[in-house]
Amino acid sequence: MAREVGRRLGRAGFTVLTGGGPGIMEAANRGAREAGARSVGCNIILPKEQKPNRYLDRWVEFRYFFVRKVIMVKYSYAFVVFPGGFGTMDEIFECATLIQTGKIRNFPLILMAPTSGGHSRSSSAVAW
Repeated sequence: MAREVGRRLGRAGFTVLTGGGPGIMEAANRGAREAGARSVGCNIILPKEQKPNRYLDRWVEFRYFFVRKVIMVKYSYAFVVFPGGFGTMDEIFECATLIQTGKIRNFPLILMAPTSGGHSRSSSAVAW
């Protein structure tokens, strides 16, 4: 699902910017690469967990999560979010707070969730 979203965004002319790690982030970057679009990662430096994935054209490494969040919002037109962990939830709420307080405008925050059969649909935060 993330690979297809990355591919479609790439075909539409967008750069795909992710956290740069494995799994869903890697799938989105791979989709962008397959579409011939730019694929960028904002990687967080962690002792064991995360290394930049192989589908990145460029990556930037950050020591602190809050700096990465600022950069990701600053250089994005929207957030397309797939299920993740605490870091994902932190990024969602940061973005939602900036939207609510008017610090960023015209910034879609799209939550994706799997459905049966592996297809995707937009989802409410409660169902997500």
